[in-house]
Order: sequence, then C-alpha cells, then structure tokens
Amino acid sequence: MSRGGRSWLAAGLALVVLAMLVEAATLPYRARIAPFAILVPTLAALLVLAWREGRAAPRAPAADTPPLTAELAVAAWLAALLGMVLLLGVTLAVPLWLAAALVRRAGIRPLPAALTGLAAWVLLRGGLERGLEIYLPPGALWRWVGW
Repeated sequence: MSRGGRSWLAAGLALVVLAMLVEAATLPYRARIAPFAILVPTLAALLVLAWREGRAAPRAPAADTPPLTAELAVAAWLAALLGMVLLLGVTLAVPLWLAAALVRRAGIRPLPAALTGLAAWVLLRGGLERGLEIYLPPGALWRWVGW
C-alpha cells in the first residue's frame, strides 16, 4: 500500500473509532469503562500513525510487497467484525469472529478454534458481564427480536 494509502486508511479507521467513542459515551458509566479503555489508546495510535505516514518521505515499494487484495481481506475481516458486533453484540460477535478468523486466516483446525471462541465467550460473559458487572449491550438483532 502506498504511503498516502496507509495515511488515509489510518485516518478512516480513526474516524470509525471516534464514532464508536461517541456511541460508547451514551452508555451508563460502568458500561463505558471497557470501550473507553480500548478505544482511546487505539484512536491515539491511529492519529499518530496517520500523521507519521502523511509526513514520511515516499519509499520505493519492496519487491515482496503483498498485493492490494491482502489489505482488502484484512479490511473485510474488520468490517465483518464491526457488522457482527452491531448485529449480535460483543458477547457473541467476538467469539464467533475469533473462531472464524482462526480457522480461515490462521489455518487452525475447527475444534481448537471453537474452544478458543468458547473461552472468549466465557471470559466476556462470565468475567466482564457477571464478575465485574460491566454491561455489554446486545446487538441490533436481539433488540429487533425483543430480547
């Protein structure tokens, strides 16, 4: 990806993270702790990356630079995660996405990937929601159904 492309990608992702922060600000205090703890450093890192890439001198592309399709695949996986979070909520979307990514992208067998997804669900449901009482809102699908 070109220097300008990386800068624009980082700036675009920073806008997405900023929109997520605005949405998280509407949550009750205890529910907003986890999103803010993750999103504020992410936003800062993306802004620094966009600034540095925008100022950097142009570089000649390396001979082993992967094609644009690899970068689009990563963007598609991140877009899928965001869509799943919006539809299913964090508690279900993250474990399902993690298991799918481990099978499809990392080449891990389905059973260990499913067990990793199950462990992520136990951590989110038991550790955050039940143990620390941090409310993770349900996705739009569950609100539409009436749960």
